[in-house]
Amino acid sequence: MVPFAGRLRHGKLHFNDATHQLRLNREPHSIHGTVFDRTWGVRLQTSSSITLETDFGIHWPFQGSVLHHIEVTDHRIHFELVVTADETMPIQVGWHPWFIKPHDSSLRFESMLLRDDQGITTTQQVKPPQSPVDDCFIKPQGDVTLTVNKQRLTLTSDCSHWVIFYKPENATCVEPRSGPPNASNDSPFALSAGETFHRWFDIEVASGR
Repeated sequence: MVPFAGRLRHGKLHFNDATHQLRLNREPHSIHGTVFDRTWGVRLQTSSSITLETDFGIHWPFQGSVLHHIEVTDHRIHFELVVTADETMPIQVGWHPWFIKPHDSSLRFESMLLRDDQGITTTQQVKPPQSPVDDCFIKPQGDVTLTVNKQRLTLTSDCSHWVIFYKPENATCVEPRSGPPNASNDSPFALSAGETFHRWFDIEVASGR
């Protein structure tokens, strides 16, 4: 998810005293950035890794590009996103992996960000609920793990926020992100022209018990 992750309220991006209307691909909001349906070119490829590259396309008002490096080893998949800005812009990245519904998990976090009546997270931190969620969490309390078909998956990242979608009966989504939904408006991280922004995400596999 680049150059923003999750929902952007009403598809409006407010930055540097200007407002940009983005496409409403999950009405009434924009969602998950602009590169998930872009064509990516292969920058580099080996027997165990690939580096892909694309720009942000016509649905983002600023120029820049992103590299996605993926490397597979015997027990780990490593992902890296590197964004380069051609002009100053707000930036946020993340991943959106789906997993077969786990029969066990450890998804413990210190706090959850309360959502408003439009389903957008606020800055108010509350205690995480026990019920199935579709929410944004911060500060993992221990490893983030899922056990699927006797395989224990440990998820780690240098991202600060995690969105968990646990409601479907057949699948679970655990999404590391560099900020919460609508962060490009509420608490934007500005990347200056010529600068890069980098985040990583690992999925490590071990036999479950």
